[in-house]
Amino acid sequence: MRPLSYLLRVLICAASIALVGDAGRLGAADAVRQTAIPRVAGMPNLPQPFAMRDWSQVTRDYIDFVFDFERRGDHLPLVRWLDEDHTMVSLPAYVGGSREPEAVNYLAAVVSGSLVGLDMQHHRGQDWVALGTQFYSESEGVYVNRLGATTGKSFWYDIFPNVLCYQVNALYPHDSARDRQAFSVALQWHEACVALGGSSDPPTLPDFDHTGFCLATMQPMEKGWIEPEAAAGVAWLEYMAWVRFQDPRFLTAADWAIRALEKKPADESPLYEVLLPYGALAAARMNAETGSDYDVGKLVNQCFEPRGRPQARPGWGVISDRWQNGDVHGLVGSTTDGGGYAFAMNTFEWAGALVPLARYDTRYARDVGKWVLNLANASRLFYPNAHDAEHQSSYVWAAAQDEKSAIAYEGIRKWKRGASTACAACRSRRLSPTVGTSFSGVLKRSLISSSIPGAGFLNGELDSAVSGQ
Repeated sequence: MRPLSYLLRVLICAASIALVGDAGRLGAADAVRQTAIPRVAGMPNLPQPFAMRDWSQVTRDYIDFVFDFERRGDHLPLVRWLDEDHTMVSLPAYVGGSREPEAVNYLAAVVSGSLVGLDMQHHRGQDWVALGTQFYSESEGVYVNRLGATTGKSFWYDIFPNVLCYQVNALYPHDSARDRQAFSVALQWHEACVALGGSSDPPTLPDFDHTGFCLATMQPMEKGWIEPEAAAGVAWLEYMAWVRFQDPRFLTAADWAIRALEKKPADESPLYEVLLPYGALAAARMNAETGSDYDVGKLVNQCFEPRGRPQARPGWGVISDRWQNGDVHGLVGSTTDGGGYAFAMNTFEWAGALVPLARYDTRYARDVGKWVLNLANASRLFYPNAHDAEHQSSYVWAAAQDEKSAIAYEGIRKWKRGASTACAACRSRRLSPTVGTSFSGVLKRSLISSSIPGAGFLNGELDSAVSGQ
């Protein structure tokens, strides 16, 4: 638990992003004009109960836990070698689950550890950065979520590993092999934009209203749902590639993707999983650095405001509520599933992508600061030590194996499914110690700078957000 003085420092640091870095370059007028985020207006200035975790320490404890080959216990160690030559490790996405590693979990952990000061090229005597390049597919020309996988099943699973790979490269630059991979990633998604209809002559925009895109065939894929926020992930990737490589094709693709997002009607939010905040960040940064005039406010509010159909995932957005006499304002997930269902990965990633936005559009500094304070306080509720045994599904494992409460639950519910009260007995689902917690380092950095996120999960969920602790 942190004292009130720490709270005040957090508030100052989060809100003062607008006053440092690019603020002078953007102009004093921008630094004083504030634009409200309506979803944040109802959040408290001081959430109750206030109990801020030390997110840097949580992340360090998580990395020590997950990347420890010598740890013993039920389902432990979590990390193991896949082969005798030690070319890659296995790492479950949740405790007790399949040991097949996933890029969205593994690379996020590498990013998170790095953001709290760990050298992930030498941590515990291993080069975890180099191991992560095993997710790169030479045949696809991009990073894929599973070793040897192909693209096309889901936009976010295909794009997000590449977002994480770019973050790793930014933290560990000057590697020619990884630079080659990053260039290929941008080129492939530029070609995907063209295949989806992007053109400068005649001017047309790519259509991302599909489930996914197969890079091998350059064809969109349909599985019965759409993930239009893919445009946001592509926009961020392409703009970051343009900053790095100065290839005009990448800037063109970034512009196409942002304008494809802008084109959608306000009530047709493209929000699906985790990529839309990166589109808002890319739009704000491009406005500041290239003189563009994208509608940042529209994209920001689509990240926050839950909408019904025809939103790509109805009811998803930022939660602004009290559950069982405790504030859960700021968490991200469904506002309609059982009255509320927040997810750790989405929550941490929202912070990682949207806090830096205030560097490039200072009008949002105040509301972003208020929101991330609420988020950082309520995020403790993803962890076992915030709840009694009756309000979590994997208490026995967590109490025996995770004494520092470093592994988060995948999600937390307002009500247990099928229950009429919040005191329902715990339900075993997924003790998810890898995908969500792998992003905790992003949260720590979001409180003090404008960096990006990465954490793991317990194989389960919490039935109630607040148990009075």
